Amino acid sequence: MKLRAFLFDSAYQVVTWVFIALSISAGFFFLGKQNYRGVVWSVVALLICTVIMLGLLYERYVTEWKAVNVPLSLSDRPWLNIEVIPGGPITYRPQQRGISIFVPVIYRVTNTGRSPSSEIQLKAALFFARPSDNHRERQRRIASGREWQPFRPGVVFPGTPEEFKITYVRPISEMQKAGTHPAQPDPEQVKHFDAYIGGCISYPCGGDPIYYGETGFLYEMEVHDDTNPTTTIVPEIGKAIPLERLTFRRYFFGGGEWAK
Repeated sequence: MKLRAFLFDSAYQVVTWVFIALSISAGFFFLGKQNYRGVVWSVVALLICTVIMLGLLYERYVTEWKAVNVPLSLSDRPWLNIEVIPGGPITYRPQQRGISIFVPVIYRVTNTGRSPSSEIQLKAALFFARPSDNHRERQRRIASGREWQPFRPGVVFPGTPEEFKITYVRPISEMQKAGTHPAQPDPEQVKHFDAYIGGCISYPCGGDPIYYGETGFLYEMEVHDDTNPTTTIVPEIGKAIPLERLTFRRYFFGGGEWAK
């Protein structure tokens, strides 16, 4: 707020400031003459002018602030969609806890709404599980914040997709443990794995009070056979996978997507 606009924004403010100055001057004048009745009336006039000035300032600045901070309508708010795509080949490298898998992932975020979206929070994680496990329940734990990789993309403008890359690193012992079952309880005997990426992306939609939009997603990793690209295979633990044989597809059984 500039001082000049604060003092002289309207003729009403100028007049009120003049009366405030006259009230203060009169108060000192009557005080010097020991006219205490005049001092009292000067103070009363000063209080009245101060109340009028506060009302003018409220009308000018508070009402204007409310006018420019109205909640966004559903037709004007941002709507974010997210796509998971491979970010590079899958490799294995030695780490402190032994051999680990490296999985580069690209999150492609598209805003199909009519306003930019900022302060985005991506709750996502790579996890390993058997095909018979409840993957949607695991995804909801990630989306609830109990199990997720913190990641905050920047501003996403309408019609301009943004890509954000992250490389997940997991020890092969975790992969083996996730593949155990009653018929094969020994993790060392697990030679193959199934991988999934799930979670949600949440973002403020603006307005007063602030409310959040949210999009859920669940993808499963697919590895294509090197001799027949139309056929998928179960990947082997410890064996690198080139980028051209990798895809992430939406979870076949559904239920992992929502938008609000």
